[in-house]
Amino acid sequence: RKLEGLTYGRFGYSKNPNAALAFNDDLVARGNQKATIRKFEGLSDGLYGYQKQHSLKPFIDKLVQSRNPLGLYFYTLGLKFGLFGFKQDEEQAKRFILENGIPY
Repeated sequence: RKLEGLTYGRFGYSKNPNAALAFNDDLVARGNQKATIRKFEGLSDGLYGYQKQHSLKPFIDKLVQSRNPLGLYFYTLGLKFGLFGFKQDEEQAKRFILENGIPY
């Protein structure tokens, strides 16, 4: 609710897109999965005040470094299907799944 308030000026909040981004990014850093999905959608589609990115690989790489489960999932999908700025490499995807204990 706070994020929507800061983004759109609702619920008694003044519209402040920069504060909205900082708030959501803080939640992502704390491992909040809803905030992580919101940022992923924001970067891929230019939503929630985020600038649309051609490649989501840098964001996903950061999530993987912090062992974020969504990051591991997106990384695997990126490798397997050539999505999000990853070069398709099904063998590397399989290795990544096995090395990181990702259920499939």
